[in-house]
Amino acid sequence: MSVTKETGRFHHGFLIVLACCAMSLTTSITWNTAGIFFVPIVNELGMLRGSLALYLSIVSFTTMLFLPIAGQLLYRFNVRKLLSLFVIMNAVTIAAMSACTNVYHFYIAAVFLGMPQAFFLYIASLTLINNWFDKRAGFFTGLCMSFTGIGAILFNPLGGYIIATLGWRAAYLAFGAILVILVLPPVALFIRKHPSDMGLRPYGYAESTAAKVEKGLRDTGVPISVAVKTPAFFILLLFLGAIALYTDMNVYYPDYATSLGNGVAIASTIGSASMFGSMTGKILLGLINDKSTVIAILFAGLTGLSGVALLTYVGPHNPVFLLVGAFLYGIGHATAIVQSPILTKKIFGTRYFSQVYSVVMMIYSFASAVGQSLWGFIADANGGSYEIPLLMIMGLAVSFTIFGISAYILRKNVPQKDTSVSLSAIT
Repeated sequence: MSVTKETGRFHHGFLIVLACCAMSLTTSITWNTAGIFFVPIVNELGMLRGSLALYLSIVSFTTMLFLPIAGQLLYRFNVRKLLSLFVIMNAVTIAAMSACTNVYHFYIAAVFLGMPQAFFLYIASLTLINNWFDKRAGFFTGLCMSFTGIGAILFNPLGGYIIATLGWRAAYLAFGAILVILVLPPVALFIRKHPSDMGLRPYGYAESTAAKVEKGLRDTGVPISVAVKTPAFFILLLFLGAIALYTDMNVYYPDYATSLGNGVAIASTIGSASMFGSMTGKILLGLINDKSTVIAILFAGLTGLSGVALLTYVGPHNPVFLLVGAFLYGIGHATAIVQSPILTKKIFGTRYFSQVYSVVMMIYSFASAVGQSLWGFIADANGGSYEIPLLMIMGLAVSFTIFGISAYILRKNVPQKDTSVSLSAIT
């Protein structure tokens, strides 16, 4: 699979995949391990969990504001050097959080986490994979994004162990070192913006008639100026807002498990369970989307709803169901990564995809910024109970299912411009 038919040699695109998988680990540590730090930090520094979680909202706001700048930087500058610089920024900031002594230090650090995540969470891997692969670009994008879950599965128990034995400050230092060791080398060595930079063509270039058709379909779609005038655009924004708030609950599950009287082992493992579910969900949703986008959205919504119901009603009586519920919740969590770009492409086409996607994901980032602290503040206002947030999360699972399917159905009303291929041909 990794050998091109044209040359019989290993294709550099697979090293791009390796580097993109590594970049996803920055997201794992920045976002998906945040929850295991809440209890020890709150206990040591004496702050409200909602106040601490506000730093994640600042990360999201910074990412949202930096997205258009990141897109321009990615276009204008040497991508290998640029992404290496932001890997270093991400790693140094994580390590520096070990020195935080009050909540405002976390808020300052959040700004320097948000800028790198504009690249690593949203646009870098998507751009590079699309540049380097004419064939199976969707599969490799999903593979790279699944490493956010793989990283969480590995780093949550590791971080929990370090916190239990050496403290939360040592865990931040260790995570910073991990990013330098695991992410920086492949990014600095292998990243190139285009195959032409190395005298190559994209993997799978014109291998088949189907590939040529797919290449032609890249020129279909509508610009953002047309997209914003359609009902589908606003329903898509509602879908993104609902899924953003749904996914934000993930960082609170370790604290939720602790509030039920469980120890550090369960509290750290519940994060891994949800991320394992997310990783599994990315693969399953990718496969289901090949058959039906509607069924994929419905599957994610119902599975996520079932998971949160287990967490809420059965998990408090049996810790095993906390892990099962977190796993099922994680499948719904995968919707954010898998369905967001798929829906955007299927509704508005591929010709102006980057333009439209960067705008709608700013809305996603804004909603995520709200949710990162919202659930903590609601829990604080109810004596540390997560009952109300969990009930709201179940409602959001139903909401993003309805909005996602509705937006997909409304794609038929989107006027196609600059295209010689009908929308039905794309879907």
